[in-house]
Amino acid sequence: MRRYYLSNATRSHSGVTAINEFALIRDPDSGDTTSRSVAALGDEVSFSWITEGGEPNAYEWANAELRAQLDVTAAGANLSYGFTDVVLLGVYGGFTRTDSGDTEQVVQFQDEATFTGTGLKLASTFWIGEATARTDKYALLLNVRNTGLGAQTITLRFGANAWTDGPWLSKQAYSPLALMGVGI
Repeated sequence: MRRYYLSNATRSHSGVTAINEFALIRDPDSGDTTSRSVAALGDEVSFSWITEGGEPNAYEWANAELRAQLDVTAAGANLSYGFTDVVLLGVYGGFTRTDSGDTEQVVQFQDEATFTGTGLKLASTFWIGEATARTDKYALLLNVRNTGLGAQTITLRFGANAWTDGPWLSKQAYSPLALMGVGI
């Protein structure tokens, strides 16, 4: 398994319609937060996090569970959110594989119902393995929807508790010694 951390470092994700585009990084961020307001009834805000080019650097994504954990420090009473297929304004969420040009290839949605409230929120999905290009990237798309009449705010904290992981081998596992079964 390889783990990436959600960050508030900006990284363009041209293949999606996300309002807030951030980076998935290899080491935890400093614990910074970001807050976004979701206007009124039925409005949505989206976030995306994507790896840099060449990450996860895998020829194949195995059949395995993908997980993502959010650290939500504030959420309006009328907000629901998740890596889900709830679409209202063309905004949706999910676990995705994109090609090097950020065109989505596969999207899978979390198994859990959408989340509400604050705290650590763990989402998961079972990924059906497939052959890929080593230049393919991994992305998370978070959808936040307001079901109330007034504006609502969500605040996400980045750090060791905001992460995602998947079936990709660590870089050590690709070494010639590891592939021959020799411990390193």
